Amino acid sequence: MDERRAVVEAARKWIGTPYHHNAMVPHAGIDCATLLVASFKGAGLIGDIQLPLYSPQWHLHRDEDKYLDFIKRFCVEVERPPIIGDIVVWKFHRCFSHGAIVVDWPTVIHAFIGSGCMEDDAVKNRMLATVSERTPLQGQPRPMKTLSFWR
Repeated sequence: MDERRAVVEAARKWIGTPYHHNAMVPHAGIDCATLLVASFKGAGLIGDIQLPLYSPQWHLHRDEDKYLDFIKRFCVEVERPPIIGDIVVWKFHRCFSHGAIVVDWPTVIHAFIGSGCMEDDAVKNRMLATVSERTPLQGQPRPMKTLSFWR
């Protein structure tokens, strides 16, 4: 449990950091992918990891789950409610493309365009909880997966 708490504490250090695509600079910029790397690195669980370059709009035009596939290189998908230190990922548009660190479900830490890095309620945040895109799924619960670093 200490490692899980260390991940959350490392993520909390980024709260208030503005959103900046593909950045990992304290108080200057972070995105949801780099937040995951920074949190596990800050907890001493992983070393330097080079994220592949990616367009901020790739999830709008592709079906391949690049984001989810990268996370699965280090974590396993679990079929249980999220617990402290887990990663949750949501499907936006065509693929799973947004992630967060679980503090105490449904409280998460994530970085989002326009909001920066923040602690949030994943159930009360309509953007995370409900599909808002104009698709046949609009208004339904947003697809979500839980992944764990601990096997």
